[in-house]
Amino acid sequence: MVRWCDMIKTSAPGKIILFGEHAVVYDKLGIAAAINLRTHCKVEKSKNIIIENLGTLKVVEKDLEEIYLDIEQLVKEKKYLSLVKMLNDDPNVCVKYIIAIIMQECDFSPVKVKTSSQLRKGMGTSASVFASLSKALSDYFNLNLSKKKISELAYRGDVVAHGGTAGGLDNAIVTFGGYIKTRKSTGPETISIDVNLPIVIGDTKKPAMTGVTVPMVRKKVDAGDRKVIAAIDEIDIISESALEAISSGDLVELGKLMDENQEHLRTIDG
Repeated sequence: MVRWCDMIKTSAPGKIILFGEHAVVYDKLGIAAAINLRTHCKVEKSKNIIIENLGTLKVVEKDLEEIYLDIEQLVKEKKYLSLVKMLNDDPNVCVKYIIAIIMQECDFSPVKVKTSSQLRKGMGTSASVFASLSKALSDYFNLNLSKKKISELAYRGDVVAHGGTAGGLDNAIVTFGGYIKTRKSTGPETISIDVNLPIVIGDTKKPAMTGVTVPMVRKKVDAGDRKVIAAIDEIDIISESALEAISSGDLVELGKLMDENQEHLRTIDG
């Protein structure tokens, strides 16, 4: 193993989804922007594997290997309720999973991992943590992982954090930054914008858990809920129109489209 430093610090931005929330999971267009609030990760040499994320705990490689194998099997078999149970039983299971994946790709040695975040709910905290963690481990173990690979690792973490279904938008934007558009079938693309978009982020203070909401929506779609499926299709159309409004800097039209988009999200979440 070649390691050039005994301590690495990294960070990744948060995100806001402008259009396509929920719909992007079903191969609809999603549009997102990175924001200047970040998560931070520090990886340093240690005698034991220590994780400081949600609390502080010591783990052993055998446990990480078991978590890796269990999650890989559950995802393959689409046993999403079991993933939700794993997350409920162990809030750190996603971080352990990312570490376990890295273990498969290097001559692993014990490290202490510490994460912290400035982000609030809805700002892609999980994906940002996974991206910054993946980058830190990559640098520490001299793996030279590409941004594409780091995004893929963050996506795999989000699959667990979101209860089995992730749209691929959060992991892409926190890794590549800027503005992006994406569909599951085509992957992320950077959007070139020549205008400054003034964006205000509000917090309703109402609790929201992506790991609960996303499986709930998936259940409705799988059951053939016509209202929800129609709302998802309409969001796709709105997102296409929003691309034009964003590119031209038409804030009035963009505001109208956001209001329409929100109404369809209420239908989906209702």
